[in-house]
Amino acid sequence: MLDFIGNDMKNSCTRAGKALLIAGALLLSACDRQEKPEETAEDVAAAKAEGQEEIADAARAANESAAENAHDIAEADGASDRHEAVADAQEAAGDASYEVRMEKAEAAREIAKEKCESLPSDRQDACKNAADADYDKAKTAAQRAEDAADLQADKTRNTP
Repeated sequence: MLDFIGNDMKNSCTRAGKALLIAGALLLSACDRQEKPEETAEDVAAAKAEGQEEIADAARAANESAAENAHDIAEADGASDRHEAVADAQEAAGDASYEVRMEKAEAAREIAKEKCESLPSDRQDACKNAADADYDKAKTAAQRAEDAADLQADKTRNTP
C-alpha cells in the first residue's frame, strides 16, 4: 500500500514539475510575442510622454545653468575673471547639451523598442539591436559635442 502511495506521489510531483516547466516556457515565449497594435500604441505613447518629460527636465536644467553662467560673466571683474567665467559657461553648456542629447537618445531608443514589439517575434531582436545601435551613435555624437565644448573652454582659459 505504501508503495502505491509513494509512486502516486512521485508521479504527481513529476507531473507538477513538467507542468511548471511548460508554464515557464510559455511565459518566456510570451516575452517576445507580437503585441496587438493597440498595446503597442499605448506603450509608444507612454514612452513618448516619459521621454518628453525627461527631455524637458534636462532642458530646464540647461536653461538655469545658462542663466547662472550669464550672471557670472556679467559680474566678473577684469579680463581674467571674465575669461574664467566664459570658460565655465562653455563647459556648463557642453554638459547641459550632453544631458539633453542623452535624454533625447534614450527616449528615441525606448520608443523604437516599444515599436519593435509590434513586429513578429523573429524580427524583434534585430529591431531592438538597431534601436541600441542608433542610441550608441547618438551617445557618441553627444560625447563628441561635449568634448568640443570642453576643448573650447580650455582654449578660452588659455587665451590672454
